[in-house]
Amino acid sequence: MEAEGDYKKLKKEETESQKRLEDVKKEIESKDTVLKELESEENRLREEKNSLGSEEIVKLKENEGRLEGKALSLENIIKDKEKREEDKKERQRSLQKEIREDKDEAESLWEACESILNEMDDELESVPFDDFCFYEGGA
Repeated sequence: MEAEGDYKKLKKEETESQKRLEDVKKEIESKDTVLKELESEENRLREEKNSLGSEEIVKLKENEGRLEGKALSLENIIKDKEKREEDKKERQRSLQKEIREDKDEAESLWEACESILNEMDDELESVPFDDFCFYEGGA
């Protein structure tokens, strides 16, 4: 009974982990899209830079530095999210292993109980009922 409760708890944790994993994946995709947009804007600005004057080049250089900083920041965020996702996957694998082990243990205990009950039935069948005739006489 306790194993069943543990199993349900682990199953619930697994479901929650999967939901969090999906949320992280969506967030990573979102950040990836933003990163691609920033890279696209950076490329567009580089093309403009080639056709502009020195004042505009300075402004673009500043903008480029800012965008590179954002891109680096987003890359770090993505790496962090991917690490958390991998940690969650590892936790999920660990929980699944625990569930399998708990199931195996419960099945083993159940088989042991069945074996003991079968032995008791066999022993009871071998007891002659004549040995209990004193119940009739004593009443």
